[in-house]
Amino acid sequence: MTVSVAWPQIVFAACVGTFTIAAAVWDVRERRIPNWLNLAALTGAVFWQMATHGWTGLGDAAAGFSAGFFPFFAAWLLGGNGAGDAKMLGALGAWFGLTATLLVMVTSIFLLLCIQIIGWGYSHVAKPVPAGSTPPRSPNHQKTPFAVPVLGAAWGIGLLKLMQIGIS
Repeated sequence: MTVSVAWPQIVFAACVGTFTIAAAVWDVRERRIPNWLNLAALTGAVFWQMATHGWTGLGDAAAGFSAGFFPFFAAWLLGGNGAGDAKMLGALGAWFGLTATLLVMVTSIFLLLCIQIIGWGYSHVAKPVPAGSTPPRSPNHQKTPFAVPVLGAAWGIGLLKLMQIGIS
């Protein structure tokens, strides 16, 4: 079996990989994702889409951006997540297009829930709380950095996309 890799796949993997790693590291360390990082990723995605797919690519970038950005922007308005999460998902959406963005979002949320459940279980098993008392809460108790599950989802869905298994 011979695997052929063309420049668009290399650029896609390098840019999406670098962006998601940088966003996850920033989110873990500072609990925020800088605007310049999201804007650089979005700009790169638009150029990549235009270079590889022409005007159709621009439409794919817009659809992916909208699918990634607007649901998380609405959640931010309601206090459910950070604005950086919405911008990050929008930029990733521009790289992935509509279908793959929806898969990244669903997978990210599933991974986040798994992380939360594991963390809850660990905190209750490793540090039992005496009956009738409430466990102490840190200022960021509910804030698992969302870029971490997005990193895992983007890499998994990105690999499938690169392998061209029917995800456009």
